Amino acid sequence: MEEIKLNSDELKNNTISKLDGNPKIGWFCNKNGLLLKTYGWVVKNAIGIIYLIHGLTSHTRLTFMRINIKVPTSSGDVIVDNDNYYIYKDSWIEKFNQNGYSVYALDLQGHGESQAWKNIRGSANRFDDLVDDVIDYMNHIQDEIANENQTDDESYDIVPAKKKRLPMYIIGHSMGGGIAIRILQLLRKEKEDRINSGDEHDYKKCNIMLDNSTNANEISNAMVEDMISDMCDMNSFNDNSVKHISDKYCITNSKNDDPGTSSASTSANTSDSTSTNTSANTSANMRASTRVNIGASTSANASVRPKVIKSTSKVVSANNNSKDNTNENKIVSANNNSKDSTNEKANDCSSDTPNASTSESEQVKKYKNLDKLNIRGCISLSGMLGLTIVGQPGSFIFKYIYIPVTKLMSYFAPYKKTIAEFPYKTSQFIENVFKYDKFRTTDGITYKYLHEIIKTMGKLFDNAKNMPKDIPLLLIHSKDDGICNYKGSKSYFDKIDVPGKELYIVEGLNHSTTLESGNEDVLKKVVDWINSRNKNTNEIKKEQKIKKKKAREDAKKAKEDAKKAKDDAKKAKDDAKKANDDAKKANINAKKANINAKKANINAKKASEDAKKANDDAKKASEDAKKASEDAKKASEDAKKANEDAKKANEDAKKASGNAKKAKDKSK
Repeated sequence: MEEIKLNSDELKNNTISKLDGNPKIGWFCNKNGLLLKTYGWVVKNAIGIIYLIHGLTSHTRLTFMRINIKVPTSSGDVIVDNDNYYIYKDSWIEKFNQNGYSVYALDLQGHGESQAWKNIRGSANRFDDLVDDVIDYMNHIQDEIANENQTDDESYDIVPAKKKRLPMYIIGHSMGGGIAIRILQLLRKEKEDRINSGDEHDYKKCNIMLDNSTNANEISNAMVEDMISDMCDMNSFNDNSVKHISDKYCITNSKNDDPGTSSASTSANTSDSTSTNTSANTSANMRASTRVNIGASTSANASVRPKVIKSTSKVVSANNNSKDNTNENKIVSANNNSKDSTNEKANDCSSDTPNASTSESEQVKKYKNLDKLNIRGCISLSGMLGLTIVGQPGSFIFKYIYIPVTKLMSYFAPYKKTIAEFPYKTSQFIENVFKYDKFRTTDGITYKYLHEIIKTMGKLFDNAKNMPKDIPLLLIHSKDDGICNYKGSKSYFDKIDVPGKELYIVEGLNHSTTLESGNEDVLKKVVDWINSRNKNTNEIKKEQKIKKKKAREDAKKAKEDAKKAKDDAKKAKDDAKKANDDAKKANINAKKANINAKKANINAKKASEDAKKANDDAKKASEDAKKASEDAKKASEDAKKANEDAKKANEDAKKASGNAKKAKDKSK
């Protein structure tokens, strides 16, 4: 496969189709250091977010935009406008925008303009690596819109929506439908494990972005060439090369990006080669063929120049010793001397043993708060829930033939590819669309990834019980789908216990439900379904708004009451202080009174004793007085007697005197 080196001239000359609809173009650095092309068709005052996920071998624009190709003329010619191949007008994306939804998407790794694991287009190391990429980017979108990690120089002119998380609706086509359903299962399992265990596991999102909302061509050519040179050092490309470029350069307009890791991969260690495998590590001449195309179709009038920040993101390195399996599309490369390194099978083949993979529960523990994505609905279009060629998951042929056979194929020939295209029914229009598309992968997928896909389909059914009950699911499928049999969607619909589930079967759209003639009816169904769910959400939010208003009024009243209570409390405090002072004073007075009372008590006791003594003395005096009275009476009696005696004596004396006188007279 031809590899083309990226030079300054190619950067200056935009060689890919321009993007209609004025999307915000960026580059997202995933956990493995791969650059993934991102798109954002943003509307102001959005009422929700729609996240699109394309299918296998396809890419975002091919799946969800209108294709500028006309049916053959009378002369048999097909009219193709390669410079304006993807049309925004009348596309699914425009319809979503018209209904007030901002639309985001990325080209999955190995698809479209995104880089590929081991430079193998259309494949990946593990299916859940794609799930990781989608979850990481969805987290970045919600963080950006909520303005949680933004400063004054926001990279996109997105209305922050007052830091609230807008409702998100996931739409996945084909393999993208499988990715969407896998995300929902992880979401439910993560919630249950978090509730049951109470454990808190850091969920670090890889939100390293190469964002430029105006012109990707404004990225310095020297900067890009330096990035590629660092990745593709001709003499030293090894396991650390991918990590080196991820650690050294990431271009972003956001100051607060917090690089980190996240993995839904069933393997705890996704390193693709070990130091013990000399055949894998000695083939160090492999060159990193990337599909960067940095001069990506954006407007030429750029006013914002992205800045370079050093990434601290931990990446799982990949030893790119495999042959570059790209198609005729232009690929960025530093060297044409890539080797086919199929001897790495012992290290790179997928394994279902406990040593090579983690359990579903352990795997989910790598996520924290997946529910912050605020997913309010999921739509699977021609979902990967059963392949026509391998039967339905759970069937005998699926479980006992295709699973073990593809596992063996993955082990012995991990990088050998399937046939380019499995035959299936489609229209001439779709054949022409695929034929002239520049970025669609047409050279098949690896046996390793085929096993991953089949294994994942079984996993989706095995974990059907983990579907969230609060996220409605719409399954849309065409009966004549020749790739993903519609019976898979019907079987899955019957198996899951989701109150808001709905199965919508159509006819005549084959597998390309977003492109075939008649897809407008499907689009209308999708828009009506989302609007209905979003209306319910808005009504709930309206009620919540009323409750919040009442709560604010109650809070205001409570605040006023609290202020009054505070004033009353202050007054009461002052009164209490005064009362305390009075009580203190009264206590002092009481203490003084107590002392005085004690003293008075002593004095009273003394007075009592004195009174007793006085009483005794009075008693004695009384007795003495009585005795004296008696003595006086006796004396009175004696005096009376004496007086009588004296009177008698006086009478006697008088008588004597008379007698004497008489005697005298007589003597005379």
